[in-house]
Amino acid sequence: MNLPFRLIPVIEEQGKTRVVMNIKAIANFSSQLFATNVSFKIPVPNSTAKCRINMAIGTAKYVPEQNAIVWKVRRFPGGSEAVLNAEIELIMSTKTKPWVRPPIAVDFQVRSRRCQWRCQWRCHHHPPTPRVAMLRSCHPPCHDRHRRLPSSS
Repeated sequence: MNLPFRLIPVIEEQGKTRVVMNIKAIANFSSQLFATNVSFKIPVPNSTAKCRINMAIGTAKYVPEQNAIVWKVRRFPGGSEAVLNAEIELIMSTKTKPWVRPPIAVDFQVRSRRCQWRCQWRCHHHPPTPRVAMLRSCHPPCHDRHRRLPSSS
């Protein structure tokens, strides 16, 4: 089973006061569909002082209360891809505890003419091997056992 989004996170720690992130999101569904209200919650280290964020689509901001960068895309077409680049400056700390990278959370809706499904899943990144495990709670599209949306006609 293909998951609706494929995330390719590249996280590079440059010294003790800087982290560079490149997150590539690829929509693995039909180009005739689109995801709406897509939200990526990308965790950052607790000692984050400042973030510089660049992205082609959507809006992104650092939310200190959540220790995360929240990237929101209103409409993400199927078959397309988007990239977020972030430079994170860290506060110098006397502790040398390594950063344990929490999962990236994704929340979105995909709607077709006949049905809709909503998913939320997390992508775990375990260094040093680039293994990605997905935890998902999705309703597959257009099955009779799921609630159908009222037709617009």
